[in-house]
Parts: sequence; C-alpha cells; structure tokens
Amino acid sequence: MSLTPSTYTYIGKGKIGIEKTAAGGGHRYVGGSLKLSLAISTEDKTTPNLETAGGGNLNKISRIKDMTGTLDLQEFTADNLALALRGLFTEESSGVVAAEAHTMYTGTINLLDYLRDTTVAAIPVIAVSAARVDTTAYAVGDTILDTAVVYQCTTAGTSGGSAPTFNTTIGDTTTDGTVTWTSRGAVAMVDGTDYQVGVSAIEILPTASRFEGGLPVTVGYTKNNAYLVQLLTDSQADYSLVFDGLNEADSGMPAPSKLHKVKFSPTSGLDQKGDDFGTLSLAFEVLPDTTISGTGLSQYGLFRVARA
Repeated sequence: MSLTPSTYTYIGKGKIGIEKTAAGGGHRYVGGSLKLSLAISTEDKTTPNLETAGGGNLNKISRIKDMTGTLDLQEFTADNLALALRGLFTEESSGVVAAEAHTMYTGTINLLDYLRDTTVAAIPVIAVSAARVDTTAYAVGDTILDTAVVYQCTTAGTSGGSAPTFNTTIGDTTTDGTVTWTSRGAVAMVDGTDYQVGVSAIEILPTASRFEGGLPVTVGYTKNNAYLVQLLTDSQADYSLVFDGLNEADSGMPAPSKLHKVKFSPTSGLDQKGDDFGTLSLAFEVLPDTTISGTGLSQYGLFRVARA
C-alpha cells in the first residue's frame, strides 16, 4: 500500500545530518535542532515606462541573488561547537594532575587547565619552599618560607648579612637589609577561608587579603575525559545537508530534502548563561555543486513530496 497525502498543509519535524565534503564519512546527525529554514532573495532589473502619463515599468527581469538558510542547534556537542565557532577540537584523556601551577590573587577565579572530575577533591597548595639567603637581591613579588610562614618581598632590595626576626602576623612587615618582607601567613591554604573550589576553577575569596600581591599556588586534582574546542582555528569548509523530514500535519508523511553544498557562517549568538536552554544559531548560504550535471537536475538541492 503506497503513501497518499491527505493534506498539503505542513508542520515540519525530523532529523538533520551534515557532511564535511572534504572529509567524507557520511552525514553526521547534529542532534536536537529547533529550526531549519531557507530564504531566496532576488535582484530586480526594471526599465521605466516613460511613454504614457501613467508611469509604471515597461519591463522587469528578476534574478536570483542568493539562497540562504538558518539552522538552530540545541545540543552543544564538540562537533556542533566547532562548527558554530569555526574551530577544531581534540580529545583529552582522564588522569591525575599532580601540581598545576598558578599565580593567584585575592578575589580571583583561577580556571584550571583541564576539565576537573568533580567527584575527586581539588587541593590547592601555596607553592613556596625557598629559604631566605643572606645578602641576596630580591624583587617585588619574590617569596620565601620561614618556619612554615610565607613572606613576600614588597620592597625590592638586598637582604642583610643575617636573618631578621620575622613578624608572623598576616600583613605585618619585616625589614631585612634593604628588603621589606610582608607576612602572608601559614603556607597551608584553608578551604572556606582562603579559597573555595568551583566547578572548574579555584576561587580565592575576597576576604583572603594575604593573596593581594599574588602567590604561587599549585593544584592537585583529577582531570576528566573531555573535548577541547579551539575557537576560530579552522577555515570555512563546504558541507552537504540532509533532512530526514516528515510532515506532522499529515500523520508523519515523509518530506525529505537535501542541500548539495552549503557554507556555514560562525554563529552570531552563543548562549552560555541564562534561564533558558541555549541555542547555537547558524546562518548558511546554499551554493551550486558544479559536479552535478544533467537535464533538469539542480546543483543546489532537492525536495521530495508524496503524491496521490
């Protein structure tokens, strides 16, 4: 029994696949999508009718200027992000990160180098172990460790011939030759006092004043399997697009289509934060596939519509 349409009103649903022409490999399903639309614009050439008082045009030629489209994607996969941001992506494997180095300041968010496995604790440690040395030049920001307390050089100079008696209270200073050391407190970091762990970052709290000059910190954590998408690292490429469409207004009657050659523009909007589901909105232009030839064959695309 053949399919027979009962109406030609239309509500389109279905799955979309795209294939990068140079790469091959078939049409990748893009996941959930909200919209696929096409628009054809024209360029008109007219000649005015100047023979009568009524005016108007004597003749008109309408030429196709371009065919463009919009594809709104719902799923933020690495493939879709790379397409929307004209990027490339690589795979990162899980593993232990023993001591990832950062310089952290008061009231800052310090993004980790990898996607963190949030089921495993992330432990930041002030990475200062150097002891003070007599008659040595120190620059602003240099740090030393003395009896488990961190001191930071806040006035550059040369240390004295013997060690001073250090003031241990956070923020207090000690003069050492021409160097001024400021106490930054115990080398151990305290969760909730010095920092808090975010999803993929270590946040130094605004009240942790001992980090005001920036302190070296290492973080130990476990990285998760991930894709790393690098933005704007790929050139524009040709794709073909297939739509395994159906007409919801006619009991799911098949309504497939294909665009032979499209070029996507980078997304004009990337919703990274908000109350609603994010959307990757992509504009594209339909171009002729000059490898297609034959009487009545379009180089742009095709639709199939069931008939009685």
